[in-house]
Amino acid sequence: MDMSKQWKRRTSYCFLLFSIMFLLMIFLTGCINKDKTGRIEISSFQSYEGEIKKGKPHGYGSMYTVAVDGAPYLLYEGQFEEGAFAGSGTRYHPNGRIQYEGEWDDFVYHGNGKLFSEEGTLLYEGGFKYGFEYADKGKIYDYSGNLIYEGSFTDEQWHEGVDGLSIFLRLGHIDKIYKGDWDNGIPNGSGREYYRDGSIKYEGQFKNGEWHGTGVHYENDGSIIYEGIWIEGNPK
Repeated sequence: MDMSKQWKRRTSYCFLLFSIMFLLMIFLTGCINKDKTGRIEISSFQSYEGEIKKGKPHGYGSMYTVAVDGAPYLLYEGQFEEGAFAGSGTRYHPNGRIQYEGEWDDFVYHGNGKLFSEEGTLLYEGGFKYGFEYADKGKIYDYSGNLIYEGSFTDEQWHEGVDGLSIFLRLGHIDKIYKGDWDNGIPNGSGREYYRDGSIKYEGQFKNGEWHGTGVHYENDGSIIYEGIWIEGNPK
């Protein structure tokens, strides 16, 4: 056999061996990185079931945890990204009712969503930003499901709502709900301040947005905490 034929044969063998090795490497890489479903014990009180990538929750799945009384419950169901709640998902109260449903980013509410009470009442629907509600615009409800406000939001400002109610936002949360007299855009005169559930928190005189003058401070159940004179938000 001449040298040229031997060279061609050796070259063919080498090319075939290289091709087999290359295809085998692609196959093994695909097996290692292939998405799969399964269960991960994250801690003694938290577990995951669903799609997994590189040993982490990734894709669609469910996260379970343990309530204060030790009973296990479904905490979250939806999309995951490298172990974090991300994309669309639903978080649950320990009693099984929905707490939040909507968009997520790195474990926090971010985007459009809905927030519910433990009793299942819709409290807010609209924009969220890095865990804080009342971002951009939306609708706010009391614990009885009555609409309080609909529109856009600005922190540290009063917002005129429905039926004469106004809300004051601070750090992305409802700080005050008020109905009464105004002066220069601030509660002044006679008015009422309410709890989120709609019950009266304070009824009496206001000055520059503070409880000032004669007034009554109530618990949620209607019992009186203090009745008398107030000076800049403090009982005299």
